[in-house]
Amino acid sequence: MEAAAQFCPPRPQSSAEVLLLFAVASRIAAEFPDVAGEIGQRLSSAVSDLQPPESLAARDCAALWRVFARFGAHPKQRLRYEASRALCRDLGGISQRLHLAPLPAWSELPTVLRVDDGAVAGTDGGGGGGGGGVGVG
Repeated sequence: MEAAAQFCPPRPQSSAEVLLLFAVASRIAAEFPDVAGEIGQRLSSAVSDLQPPESLAARDCAALWRVFARFGAHPKQRLRYEASRALCRDLGGISQRLHLAPLPAWSELPTVLRVDDGAVAGTDGGGGGGGGGVGVG
């Protein structure tokens, strides 16, 4: 499967799903740096028409993503992973501030996210998905 095909995000249904979507995107971009730009574009499309409060969470996440994107295509895997972990820590801080459930540990995030017939499938690291929204584990 082409690396970019491994990130086909659904439209998030809640602020918690927005945060999780950005975390998963960073994990996938760290694994597949050659398509980090396309992952960013798909991520942007997935959150482009959100309404408050989800749009506010997406705006905060997008600002953090821009910082991550500087390192997302770095040739050194260790630096990409550290940048992704740092983004996930920052997203976790937003999650706490918004009184949302904690995000999964970075090592538990999937490196694949596909939407097939309305169900989200995440694999590697995170296991199966749920239905309707962004799901891991």
